[in-house]
Amino acid sequence: MAATVNDGILSNVLSNLDLLRSRLPLVCDGDSDGIHDARVATRRLRAALPLLSAAGTSDGIEQALPSVKALGQALGRAREEDEALRLLGEIELRAPGAAAAAATMRARLLPGQVRRRRQLIKQLESLDLEAVDRLAHVAGRRSRFQRWRAPSAPALRAAIAHGAETAERKIRHAAGVYFPNRAHRARIAIKKLRYLAEMIEKGAPARKGAIRALRNAQEALGQIHDREMLRSRLSDLMEEEEVHGARELARTLEAECRSMFESYRAMRPAALAACADLRVWAARPAKLRPRLLVVGAVAVPSAALLLASRARRTLERNAAPPIASRSGPSAAPEAIPEARRARGAR
Repeated sequence: MAATVNDGILSNVLSNLDLLRSRLPLVCDGDSDGIHDARVATRRLRAALPLLSAAGTSDGIEQALPSVKALGQALGRAREEDEALRLLGEIELRAPGAAAAAATMRARLLPGQVRRRRQLIKQLESLDLEAVDRLAHVAGRRSRFQRWRAPSAPALRAAIAHGAETAERKIRHAAGVYFPNRAHRARIAIKKLRYLAEMIEKGAPARKGAIRALRNAQEALGQIHDREMLRSRLSDLMEEEEVHGARELARTLEAECRSMFESYRAMRPAALAACADLRVWAARPAKLRPRLLVVGAVAVPSAALLLASRARRTLERNAAPPIASRSGPSAAPEAIPEARRARGAR
């Protein structure tokens, strides 16, 4: 593996490959939590695999990435139904006036949830999941034998610099006035940047605080997005039939969106500061790990001592007097004529 590959990128790939593979049986069983975990794993893999390939490790990535992408899209469609049903259950408890409309929507969404599950399982069966297994094997083998690695790959630094600039621009564009589409685009940019920041080596000053600020902003905007999606579904349903309590449900969703956006506004300064911190981190040159420098500092004197010891032994051998034969001092003069006669005979 190339020396520029980042420990964080490789560990991110390995952990999410393990997570994805362990959740696939749950996905086949239609488990909501399993679908959610597998979806998150595919998102993180889609962020990390191109960086691993850019760092010089392309074995298996080209074959696995299309399957990961297609699986993530199918998981996302199934997850949308789950989130809509969960949100309806919460609203029923908070707004009794909207309970009738929520019950009507649930009756419409449940068949769609089953249909999405079936589509997901068929998609899963059609994908080349053996490519994912091969990639996990290759990545695991390389991680065991990798030794000298810079703490951050140039590809990761470039991606974070671009992602931080994009996220900051989207956050500022989604200003203090609530625009659903602008808030949605800011959420996507924040989410992508957060996944990249998670691949920074642990212990980096910018990592922990930036991830926390981005996660809080992403979750707040995600809750808003879930309600906007439900409002859109409700609007479509109202065009098809009369829904008792639909106006109460629509007003509840709109009020919660605005309230949550006000909470997000309080998080915007921290999210913008996280973008700035990550841009500063990306601009700094990568340095070797201290433990590798210590090993090098020890290795150089050790090699010098070894060479000096060998040179001293060589000088001692050259300067040493001839060793007498065990048969006594007279044996050496007798052996010399014999040796000369033997050379003459040749």
